[in-house]
Amino acid sequence: FFLFYELMAVVPPGVYFIVRNKCGEKVLGINDNGEVTTTTNKAARGWEGIRIENAGQVGVYFLTRHKSNGSVILATNDQGVPCTTGNRVAAGWEGFCIENSNVDGVFYLVRNKDKRHVLACADNGKVCCTTNKAAAGWEGWRLEYAGQF
Repeated sequence: FFLFYELMAVVPPGVYFIVRNKCGEKVLGINDNGEVTTTTNKAARGWEGIRIENAGQVGVYFLTRHKSNGSVILATNDQGVPCTTGNRVAAGWEGFCIENSNVDGVFYLVRNKDKRHVLACADNGKVCCTTNKAAAGWEGWRLEYAGQF
């Protein structure tokens, strides 16, 4: 319990580009069909503008699509598959904890419901989840501030 709180990052609400640390090219996005994907673009009102919103629980956030005014929410289902939903339940599929890694400026996006599934990006750009935490691996992300929402 105590260790978890030491790892939690405090992230101000805003619009961010969530960039894969390993290569720095792939940016997390939610396309117009609501599919979780990556792109190499950085447009705050495009697929890749992600709002980080407080979820009403300390250290838990909702990651929402800025282009849709926050109505499409990134989630991880119970099988560990990234998806989207219109729900907002901090202890459900939609809540994410943002944890500090051992590398400055690199974070892990961890499913709050089980504290086990970590959002990741495979080398081919496919968004998935693992149970690993490697800052220089699939699981490390950088948060680039893009503005307010």
